[in-house]
Amino acid sequence: MREYDKTIAAAINQFLEDDDWNYDFDEEKGEFHFNLNLDSKLASTKIIVRVGDDHFYTLSYVALNASEDVRADMCELLTRINYGLLNGNFEMDFDDGEIRYKSFNDCDGITPTPAIIKDSILVPASMLRRFGDAIIAVMFGLQNPKEAVDAVRNS
Repeated sequence: MREYDKTIAAAINQFLEDDDWNYDFDEEKGEFHFNLNLDSKLASTKIIVRVGDDHFYTLSYVALNASEDVRADMCELLTRINYGLLNGNFEMDFDDGEIRYKSFNDCDGITPTPAIIKDSILVPASMLRRFGDAIIAVMFGLQNPKEAVDAVRNS
């Protein structure tokens, strides 16, 4: 069993219950699992909220992995997207091409409020919704990274 703060987990659980979310909680790992529909070519995202001893973070996953031949372009795209972001960042695993958005929340000495928890879930999902079409465009060779991110930022 992984150590995590039960008070933080209880606050997240209460938020999800109050807001009527459909989710699973892995008590052994201190993880909440659920899916969200997106208004983009990505269609949906798997969300994992991991609770630590004094923090929690949210991971929002792209359903498709970048193939090896486009990982360098995907890295460029994600770097271009990440530049200037205020809350979180995109990450890619170079070994398997997994892409996700991560948002971190320090809870040292505090219990997260419903507003903090809501933002921790909605910001990663909205980043995937906003940049999902650019990720797909680069993943399938439809645009180069600069064109893809410029198309999103100029729309």
